[in-house]
Amino acid sequence: MKIAFFDIKPEDEKYFKDNLPEDELYFSTGIFTPEDVEKVRDYEIISIRERSKLTADMLKKMPNLRVICARTTGFNHIDTECYSSGDTILCNVPAYGQTTVAEHAFALILTLSRKIYKSKVEKVGHFFNEPEIQGFDLQGKTIGIIGTGKIGSNVARIARGFDMNILGYDFYQNAEVAEKYGLVYVPLDELLEKSDVITLHLPSTPETHYLINKTNISKIKKGAILVNTARGDLIEAEALLEALNSGIIASAGLDVLQGEERIFRQLQPRKADNVDLANEKLLDHDNVIVTPHNAFNTVEAYQRILNCTIENIHAYKNNQPKNVIK
Repeated sequence: MKIAFFDIKPEDEKYFKDNLPEDELYFSTGIFTPEDVEKVRDYEIISIRERSKLTADMLKKMPNLRVICARTTGFNHIDTECYSSGDTILCNVPAYGQTTVAEHAFALILTLSRKIYKSKVEKVGHFFNEPEIQGFDLQGKTIGIIGTGKIGSNVARIARGFDMNILGYDFYQNAEVAEKYGLVYVPLDELLEKSDVITLHLPSTPETHYLINKTNISKIKKGAILVNTARGDLIEAEALLEALNSGIIASAGLDVLQGEERIFRQLQPRKADNVDLANEKLLDHDNVIVTPHNAFNTVEAYQRILNCTIENIHAYKNNQPKNVIK
């Protein structure tokens, strides 16, 4: 079987070769682009990460393609038409970051709540104004978890260890998570109004686009901190900037930004639009921490991605495909 891997680390080649010894493999450290289509037009499986875009037009030029192996949980970088009809299926890696991303979210929460980002001693004689770096305890505070799937439920688990009150909002409520961690489901507006810490863990879909926006961001409890390790377009960047400047939100921790491919990876040219302009101001804001879509990036999580990708390929070869996105 002919299988192509894009956007991989050079050291990953041996792992894939060892686990797919009978297949013809193609490797590229670069992202998958329209210019690469001709190189793999007769391949049956292609594996990409979120930095590679796959469009319906590109798929039409690959008549033998049967499986798209996304080495990610999210799949909004792949056109729906590529897998919603026809002979091609999409498989993802659904659970590699369920603890990893939750831990990163709490790293951001603690950095913001204890103002560590303002407290770094850089040289001898670097003095601080104590009131400016005064933080707050998490114990007894209320955390609002938007999205209570695998990652969000692990955030609840960690929050329980800090003895926090836990509110949740999701389109699909999980009674087991609620009972296990003492999470109380409430409407979104109520969560925004009552939470001292708000953290987002939903996928990017038409329903979640700008879930936090200019209309409802003013409902957030004054002085709350906001963390997003999910997808950038869950939050309207301009609304977040206005809320920070007006003091509605005290600080924000962002591992994702709308249009981040133009900022973190320089995969697309910058635009002089409202999103890019707002992002530039967020990056320079005194009360904002931005990490470069790095919440997933641990040794253990990366290995889980590789393992699950191999499992998905073998499952397809055995006529029992798994982790298929419908």
